[in-house]
Amino acid sequence: GKNDDWRTELRRQQSKMEEAATDIMHDSITNFEIIKYFTTEAYERSRYDQAFRNQIQFALKSELSYSLMVVSQNVIYVSCLVVINLLVAKHIHEGRMTIGDLVAVNTYVVQLFKPLEYLGSSYREIMKSLIDLEKLFELMNVPIDIQDAPNAIPFRPSSSSSSSSVSSSSSSSSSSSYIPSSSPLPLSPPTVEFRDVCF
Repeated sequence: GKNDDWRTELRRQQSKMEEAATDIMHDSITNFEIIKYFTTEAYERSRYDQAFRNQIQFALKSELSYSLMVVSQNVIYVSCLVVINLLVAKHIHEGRMTIGDLVAVNTYVVQLFKPLEYLGSSYREIMKSLIDLEKLFELMNVPIDIQDAPNAIPFRPSSSSSSSSVSSSSSSSSSSSYIPSSSPLPLSPPTVEFRDVCF
């Protein structure tokens, strides 16, 4: 209902504030040299503090709405349990029910309302994940800047061109590292020579 829409909008605003704070942090880290050069550390710090405070503000509102939902569920659960116990106590007083019936009714009510806690937390996590996925859907809908022409022919490299490029590259590499055989390097046995040695 209205509470779910309110909580969804709060989570969406919290996601936007979190994204803004993350963008400011990454920009500051990436451009730290420019920030140091122009001595704008205080300005960047104030920007990040403001974005982080906005994120915390919406996060607290989201948690408050979740707590309100949990309190509402508990109020409904306790109210139903009290009313049912009063009705069963009246029937026991009239002799139409026994103590065992009271225990059975309490067990039934507890087992009936217990899954609501898991359903509430599961619903919260599902809505949180769906809201976070909205950014991914928006990214997928961003138009492509560079597009092929409608009559563009797909590029398929032929084997001859690839082999010629490989042979040309291999010939160039071999020519660059080629040593002519007509002038071999002189090979002589190693010798040890002592100069200016006195005993």
